[in-house]
Amino acid sequence: MVRHEARLAPARITGLPVHSAPTILVHLAVKPTDVRSWGAVFESLPGLLDASEEADIKHELEGRAHAAHVRFAYLVSAVAPDLVERLGVLPGGKVWFGPRRTLRRHDARWNVADTVLPISPADIGHGRPK
Repeated sequence: MVRHEARLAPARITGLPVHSAPTILVHLAVKPTDVRSWGAVFESLPGLLDASEEADIKHELEGRAHAAHVRFAYLVSAVAPDLVERLGVLPGGKVWFGPRRTLRRHDARWNVADTVLPISPADIGHGRPK
């Protein structure tokens, strides 16, 4: 069961209500430990971004903790750097991407301590996430 407070109404696919692409993207940033296959997410990330309107992403991020904004920027900045710039996300204090445990990597640009992702989001699109 997915527990995420969506800000956007569900989309409909063959009559069934499903989360919209912007809702999915923000959910990844809000609860990165809910993801079971980051490889599948990395493959889908460009398509999810293409299917998302910037205004809808802003709406989904609205009112969420600064950490969610930073995690979102960390996750998508290699795929959509212009979007991240337009959103105006600025790094702040240390943000954890996953539970506080042994680091897989630390991203100096975003000040993100990543304990979850199998590769750096900066490597997305370089043929490495499989």
